[in-house]
Amino acid sequence: MIEKYTNKPVKYQEVGSVQYAYFEEGEGPLVVLLHGFPDNALAYLETIDFLVLRKYKVLAPFLLGYYPSDVANDEDYSVFRIANDILKLVELTNGKEPFYLVGHDWGASIAYAMTNIQTEHIKKLVTVAIPHPRAIKPSLGLLMKARHFILFYFKNYGLWYARKNNLAYINYLYRYWAPNWHHNEEHIEMIKETFKMDGRLEAALGYYWSFYKDAQNKERQKLYAHKTEVPALVFAGESDGAIQLETFKDMRYAFLAPLEVVVVPKAGHFIHQETPDLFNSKIFEFFQI
Repeated sequence: MIEKYTNKPVKYQEVGSVQYAYFEEGEGPLVVLLHGFPDNALAYLETIDFLVLRKYKVLAPFLLGYYPSDVANDEDYSVFRIANDILKLVELTNGKEPFYLVGHDWGASIAYAMTNIQTEHIKKLVTVAIPHPRAIKPSLGLLMKARHFILFYFKNYGLWYARKNNLAYINYLYRYWAPNWHHNEEHIEMIKETFKMDGRLEAALGYYWSFYKDAQNKERQKLYAHKTEVPALVFAGESDGAIQLETFKDMRYAFLAPLEVVVVPKAGHFIHQETPDLFNSKIFEFFQI
């Protein structure tokens, strides 16, 4: 089905008990691109082409549970588990050389965790639309912005609500999270098509269910909140409907290495797709420093 939307070949690699699908292209220093929800690796097609033309090698996996990667056989979609899976995937496909890491949404949360698990393997970190976990503080404003977390806390109701009216909630999230973006409707319909496959919507929402389980694990929470020790570039959308912009403005204390925060005017939650020219040029410039 992915072939309907791109001519890039999909590769596969066993990681433990599951198989990950991914795009891999180019030669040169490695850049790993991690997508978020509700999305998949096709969100990075423009970035892949941009980086390959500039002599980088790119690895862009479909995260666990997202077609055509496997669903988890144990319902574990925790940031910790997937961070370790991606680190293993990178080692299996590209060895142990350090690499650049880019993550959006859940991919950003996973990227923060990967950087803390194996700091020596990450050259530089880029995150999109998600602040450092250490900077996220409970508040009424955050609750209002991220109310999908509350919806998905209730498994059966969340699944029913997300599925009703031909997955209309997915369209709503794109509009609400990126109100100034003329959305790629074909891309959104492709995402919805994959979520209609057996077990795929449950897998995508499993990230939220695992988040609540993880909240009880003190060791993992300590790992997630550890100060980042590699240079970082963080993108925030001025009009992002999913997170408070203020959360990004004072994150310096969460980083032990240089940090640059780029607030993109009028952009929402999907900066790498909404403003690809700006996004791609900024990350290329950051990698070159």
